[in-house]
Amino acid sequence: MRCQFVQLIVLAIACSLSWDPSTHAQVPAMFQAQDSEVCSLAPLPEHNRSSAPQVTIAELVFDGNLQLPIEDQNQLSESLKQQALSGDVGDVASGIEEKVRSAWQNLGYFNVQARADVRVLSSSPVSQRIAVSVRVDEGRQYRLEKITFKATKKSATRKLCAACSV
Repeated sequence: MRCQFVQLIVLAIACSLSWDPSTHAQVPAMFQAQDSEVCSLAPLPEHNRSSAPQVTIAELVFDGNLQLPIEDQNQLSESLKQQALSGDVGDVASGIEEKVRSAWQNLGYFNVQARADVRVLSSSPVSQRIAVSVRVDEGRQYRLEKITFKATKKSATRKLCAACSV
């Protein structure tokens, strides 16, 4: 019984570290499970396989003279907190800055500047918890007043004929 338990654990580790249906047959027969449910374990995410620790954002706040409604800021903050991150603190800070700039630009703040300050709350070889303060300089918000499409009679006829294959 104890031997089967050890085999089961070794098989679960082997399946989770190198799961590939095409290489499943390479697992030695003594470690192949009788229960197919054991080998249906999902592979570990790529960031867990690397040596870089998984980073969790525990707190994310925006700072600056912000015109963006607080509800939108909170939604962006929660969205960023739920994303899986890995790497060193500098790379994570750069990634957060880029995502913040992109979010503000999608709302019309095309000249936005963002600067993230990261504070490590806890750290281990496999994970880190961080608090992030992002200084945002929104700049001007641009809005589209109206959009108009015009076509000449000649170009409209040509497009119609091209669509009809005439």
